[in-house]
Amino acid sequence: MYGRESGGVLVLDTQLVLTSRVNTTSLWTAGRAGSILWRDEAQVRLQGDDSQFPMSVVDFKHAGYPEDAPWLLSIGPDPRAAAMGAMVLLVNSGTPSVLEAMRRADQPTPADRPVHSALRADVVRLLVEHAVRNPELREDWRYEPDTLGHLLLGIVHTYFPDTSLEGLRKVYENDPSLFSARVQSAVRLFAKES
Repeated sequence: MYGRESGGVLVLDTQLVLTSRVNTTSLWTAGRAGSILWRDEAQVRLQGDDSQFPMSVVDFKHAGYPEDAPWLLSIGPDPRAAAMGAMVLLVNSGTPSVLEAMRRADQPTPADRPVHSALRADVVRLLVEHAVRNPELREDWRYEPDTLGHLLLGIVHTYFPDTSLEGLRKVYENDPSLFSARVQSAVRLFAKES
């Protein structure tokens, strides 16, 4: 989730597209395959002077977190809360290789790329897990654009466009290992190393 994959603005573009031709004579009804029926876009600034994906470097040993963990994503429970105030990525100052990889996000070394891939996959996994475990998050609710609920649903729909939130909840409850593998596949864990 760093470097060219995440610097600047993360744009979550969700589209409902007509997959096959529909015979219609109405000028106001979409009929061609590929027609965009609905579109929603959410933007989160991850880098720059404006609001960013909240991140803080913390000494995990002294903060009471597992001292060898490279990062921890803390996410609040209220889907109506402002997204940038409801979550923070804590990066362990005791993991110098991770800190250096993040500092070189714009020009990563070959050794940095697996760190970026693992971080991207883990952040997406944690956000999707939070979405499926949060009973207050509902697909039939319209969340304001800058809220945690809007961000979580955008992540779910971006990485799992053919699966409902309820469908993901069932996979998570029935087979957590399969759920984890599906997230790894969706984010293409280690696929962007080269």
